Formats: sequence, structure tokens, C-alpha cells
Amino acid sequence: MRSLSLFAALLLALPPAQATPSVKLQPDFALRLRGESREQNVTFNDALASPTDGSWLLLRIRVGLKAEWEAPGASFYAQLQDARELGSDRPSIPFVLGSEGDDPLDFRQAYFEQRASDYTLRLGRQLLALGDERLVGTSDWSNVGRSFDAARLTLPRVGAGLDLFAASVVQVQPGAAQGWQTNHSSSSDVFAGGYSRFALRPTLQVEPYVLWRHKKADTLYTVPGVGSARPYDIPQRIAMLGVRWSGGPPAKLGGFDYDGEFAWQTGQVRGRQRVDAMFAFPGPGWLVHHAWAAHFGVGFTTATMGFPVRFYVEHNRATGDRNPADQRDESFLNLFPTNHKFYGALDALAWKNMSEMAFTALATFNPGAKLRLEFHDFNLVTTEDAWFRSNGVSTVRALTPAARAASRAAGQELDLVFSRTVNPHVSVDA
Repeated sequence: MRSLSLFAALLLALPPAQATPSVKLQPDFALRLRGESREQNVTFNDALASPTDGSWLLLRIRVGLKAEWEAPGASFYAQLQDARELGSDRPSIPFVLGSEGDDPLDFRQAYFEQRASDYTLRLGRQLLALGDERLVGTSDWSNVGRSFDAARLTLPRVGAGLDLFAASVVQVQPGAAQGWQTNHSSSSDVFAGGYSRFALRPTLQVEPYVLWRHKKADTLYTVPGVGSARPYDIPQRIAMLGVRWSGGPPAKLGGFDYDGEFAWQTGQVRGRQRVDAMFAFPGPGWLVHHAWAAHFGVGFTTATMGFPVRFYVEHNRATGDRNPADQRDESFLNLFPTNHKFYGALDALAWKNMSEMAFTALATFNPGAKLRLEFHDFNLVTTEDAWFRSNGVSTVRALTPAARAASRAAGQELDLVFSRTVNPHVSVDA
């Protein structure tokens, strides 16, 4: 409540917009309510009772205020968020047993921005979304989402745009008897890089990037009597080189569009290691790390049925560790993705030790009504590595002798989603 009191005090202290013509105030408010009913999507075994099975409501409220000084091109933005999981048997601690949990009132964003014709500088707590968010995104499907304490410089005149940043992910803080603590980032987890964009021709954009992450310590937290979670991945010091490309719009390519991405990693990680005939994750020592991931997709849009329908086929692949007993790690690190919109609504796989073929059909009946059908066929690259859930850390099954001898097939998923925009302020998904 201290965050709310501070925010209210700031609102009251600011003069009315009409009394200060050079300052423009823009408040915003967003409320999201999501109902879910899940059965056996964690255990995959209807003979086992689990708190991850059941029905609940996810409530999220965001309140923001932007103050913009028009003459110097400067602005300040602050946004509060309160996220709750209601009626669930899952722990109220985010990430434990896959729970969305409770994250009471806290600052999601609070940054200063300076804009000029040839640069934009943003300092403070903010969102980072690079490309289509396959590696770095807001993870906004989750109730808490993701933000960073960061410095970001955008240069719009370098190619089609260049972002340079240094950041640290904001971590939800579980409390004990004293309750929840203020969310904060950590100097032991530094993420930096450069992301560029080049329009090679009117129908092709290429986005090369260089990313670097140095995470010194493990972020495992344990709540007595509840459980433990490792939401921010394992210790790592890696560099990544990658490129993303996209072609379109379909109107200029005979109805077709295409996109793809390739990323390669090198460095050191504390990956899975054999310790006294058992597998430890993360392991006690640093391993040499080399891994890669790729995405390829082709779409075709037609209006032969009286409304636009887009068909899209894609392949996604990311390496797994073929020999967890050696001193090398080949399990791709998915960084800070928005995985939910890529690899099925069940969130059962990450872009890590994964090979997937997927097909999507999207019908747009009018600007406010869409129906999307998705089919996903999942396989593991190797059963010598674990089957990782969408957070890239939790596993669907332990790396036992039976799992290592099992088929690489991980199953299929079929999703049907209807979206309706009621008005500019209200939308519904089912």
C-alpha cells in the first residue's frame, strides 16, 4: 500500500493540465480478468490429484500516468500493477507449481524518456520487446508479466532503427512472515545488447542482433511448506548472435509472406551435470556452452470465402544437450521470451530441446472478430535432455532412465481461439 500512497501523492501534487500548458498529463487504466479450467496439463496423468488441476480466476489491474513536457521532448511514465490468482488450490507464490500467484501492488514501469529527432533515451523500469518477442518480450499472457530496470538508447536513423540497452530483469519477491516485498532487479543478473533493423527492400526487413547475459548466482527461492521455484533461469555467461527476417505484406508478394530467425549461443553455463549417478540442474560447475535455435515460417492469405483467411506453416527447432555426462552444454537458453503465443496455449514446451511443426488458420470476419485454429506437433530433439516447459527451467518429466529410453515424440496440441473487440476499450477472448 505504500506504493499506492506514493502514487496518489504524486497525482495530487501535480497541477492541473490546463494550469501548465507545457505539461500534458495522460492517465491510463487497464483491467484483465481471465478464467481458466485445467486438468492434467502438468501431471499428464488423470490418476494423480494435483493442485495444478482445477478452476480459478486471474485478476490484473494496471494504473498509469504519463507527464509529458512538450517543448524539451521529455516525459515521465509510472505504472502500478496488482495481480492476483483467485479461487485456486495452487500456491499463491508466482512460479511455484506453475502458479500465477499473487503479486500485490507494485511498480511495473517507472521511467524517464528524452526524445530528439535522432535519438530516444529511456532510463528506469520499462518493457523490452525485441523482434516478435521470441527471445525477449513482455510475457504479457502471464498475469504478472515482465519488465526490466534498464537504460535504452534508440537511434532511428541507423538503418531502420537501432536499440542499444543494458538491463536487469525485475524479479517478483516472495516474502515469509513479513509478507511480500517490493519487486526489484539484481546486479548479479545483467543483460545487454544491440538490436538493429534494416529494410533491404520494400518487402524484406532484416534484424541482426547481439545479446549478452551474465547471471552470476542461482535465483532459486523456497517458501517453507509451499515449495520452490527457479523463475529466472540458471547461472550463465553467454553471448548470442542472431538474425531475424520478415517478408511482406502479402499484397505485394502475391498473397504470400514469410519470416524466420536463427540464433547461436556461446559461453559458459551451469547446465545439467551428473553428480554421484544423479543429474543435478543446475550443476555445481561451469560447462562450455554452444547451442542454436531456428524458426522458419511461410504464410498465404486469401479472401475467396468473402473474408481474409491466412494459412501459416512453420518449423521451430532448438538444440538440446546430447550428453549430460560430458563437460559441454548444448541446451539452448530461451532468455526472456513470450513463449505463449508461439508454441501452443498449453505452455508445455519452450524453444529448448524442441522440434515442432505447426499450422495456423486465421479468419478475420471483420476488424473486430477473428477465429484462429492452431495445430502443433511436438518432438524433443534428444531424450538425453529434459522436456522443458515454456519457462525453460521447469520440466515435464524427470530425466530418468525410462525418460531417456522413451520416444522423442511429445504429442500434439489443437487450439481454437475466438477474439472479439466489443469497442475500443473492451475485448474478449475465448
